[in-house]
Amino acid sequence: DLASGRDLVFRNPVFQPANLAALNAWFSGGIEWNGLTPGHTPFTCAPVFAGVRETPEGPVLRIYEFDRIVEATWQVDLFLPADSATLYAHGRIVNPSDEMRLAYWWTNVAAPMSEGTRVLSPADYSIEHIWPGNHLGRCDFPLADWDKSYPDNWENATSVFFRAPGVPRRFIASVDKGGYGLMQTSTPEMQGRKFFYFGSAAGGQNWMDYLARPGEGMYLEIQSGIAATQNQRFELAAGEELEWTEAYAPVQLEAGRAHEADFRAATAHAADALDGLVPADELRRIDTFLREQARRPLDVRHSVGERWGERQEKLLGRGLAEGLDFGVEGPDEVWDELARDGVISPANLATVPSGVVVSKAWIDRLEASVATQGATWLSELILATAALDRNDRASAKQHAAKSLALKP
Repeated sequence: DLASGRDLVFRNPVFQPANLAALNAWFSGGIEWNGLTPGHTPFTCAPVFAGVRETPEGPVLRIYEFDRIVEATWQVDLFLPADSATLYAHGRIVNPSDEMRLAYWWTNVAAPMSEGTRVLSPADYSIEHIWPGNHLGRCDFPLADWDKSYPDNWENATSVFFRAPGVPRRFIASVDKGGYGLMQTSTPEMQGRKFFYFGSAAGGQNWMDYLARPGEGMYLEIQSGIAATQNQRFELAAGEELEWTEAYAPVQLEAGRAHEADFRAATAHAADALDGLVPADELRRIDTFLREQARRPLDVRHSVGERWGERQEKLLGRGLAEGLDFGVEGPDEVWDELARDGVISPANLATVPSGVVVSKAWIDRLEASVATQGATWLSELILATAALDRNDRASAKQHAAKSLALKP
């Protein structure tokens, strides 16, 4: 926040990846845009495509990739209007396949944490982890005898999903004891709001110290998602696109009203502040503008991601998402040959590929290659991997044995 000189998100003083998330490579701090498989994104520590598009209203920074598990694309277009303290993030997911896909999306914001920090979000009730069993269940929120909106009141790590299905505008804010902090809102596509905290007990505090430096790792997460909780995914029909826009703004609430004992009164005060910071009409206007820009190409690309998007385009014989360039230079690997003509060269039969795909589209192409070229140790190894992914252990064992028998 340039006006106050304070960080709105937790800025980790170190880069400390830990054994968390899909690839056991995750670090705390900043904002995570998590998709399209449940949990922390596999792209947390991976290079992705990024570039800038110049627009009549100012530059848009775009990050995007192709998810080869879900076989869909995701992108986030970031826009900060001139002379504005509100950052807009426009999300877009495209399913380019001919079949329905199940997808997932949650944005996780690491917010600075200090004594007296409170999280405000409209809530008729909450959904929380319930023991024994650690299953999600409906809970009363707020409670008369325990204020669950203060993360420090939670001894153990916790997730609190705020549920207010009929509320006119969804938002979540983290404010310190002086009423200052970060507020997030979005267009209606984002149904879920949640906060996460490691807990005030020694275990949670040690986690935060480990992920940063001792005494410098305090943070909580305020989150928003397409579904109501993180145990749910949503359907994307064949060819369907899903879009939404988030807005992030610094907020200064009246300290006394932000920390009223009546949680709903405090949340109503935050809702009034939201209407002044990010008027609903302005959010709709920006959303319309960013939907138009989302389909237009970058003017300059500053980084590239993996080659799977380009390969998927070759496999399908069409582009994946309007406006997104997945071109990456590199030598032909087995997947490029399969996508192009289905013939695996002797050079690629002499090495194990650097990655794998097991979707129906790729396995169909591989089986067509086997019908033309004959079985090879590599084709059988890939078929074994795909069978294991389907939990067909008998077929996996048969293909693995054949692969070993064919290996030169």
